[in-house]
Amino acid sequence: MFEDIAPGIQLVGRFGRVKAGIWFLRHGTECAIVEMPDIVDEDDIQTPWDTLHEYILRKNMYLKFITATHEHVDHFYSVSDFHGTFPEVPILVHRDFFLDPNDVEVQTTYKPADLEEGTLSLEDPSVEVEDIPLYCFDGEVFETHLSGEPLYLVHAPKHSLSDTLVVFRGCMITADWWLGSGDPNYNQVPVGQIHNSINTILRLCKGKNYVIHAIFSTHANEFRRNVNLEELMEQTRP
Repeated sequence: MFEDIAPGIQLVGRFGRVKAGIWFLRHGTECAIVEMPDIVDEDDIQTPWDTLHEYILRKNMYLKFITATHEHVDHFYSVSDFHGTFPEVPILVHRDFFLDPNDVEVQTTYKPADLEEGTLSLEDPSVEVEDIPLYCFDGEVFETHLSGEPLYLVHAPKHSLSDTLVVFRGCMITADWWLGSGDPNYNQVPVGQIHNSINTILRLCKGKNYVIHAIFSTHANEFRRNVNLEELMEQTRP
């Protein structure tokens, strides 16, 4: 529990039927939570939202937001539990979490300034799903920070159309991306979108002069360190 993976990045644990990670990002006095998976009887922690709440209180930290890398059930199932424990904390996701025709319609989207300046209105969510308010961003990159340390949410469809990569402290948490060649592309994401997603992350790094040196699977079953991002991304192209 709360395993140090890299500076400012902790793995709370692996949960659910297919063992998805819950990640805790921190810098200074601010923190964020990544992933809200399903919970099964075999999991070591049955209420990770409560464990996180106690941990954040003990460390006297400010939880800035909660997010998920994509909308599949093993990453987004316990959203109601997290909202119930942290009702004043925005759950922030890309608007493409709601592409299904049966989904509720996204009413509004929010920009980084709305989060930074506290103008993201908890009374005016982008969507409400089973009475849970969710806040959506649009576009390719949502640039925020934790106590001044840059944190990027990068919309980059590859495994699914809602894929969001989390970039923090020179590390990238993937959204079930298949890295390298041979991706079976089970969810049939268009090849053009995959190329664009790879271009997006490379463009971000070039534009910000930002070095990603480590890549972690969101399921916490693969940890790549000292990576050459550009080389790996070229190998990953379909």
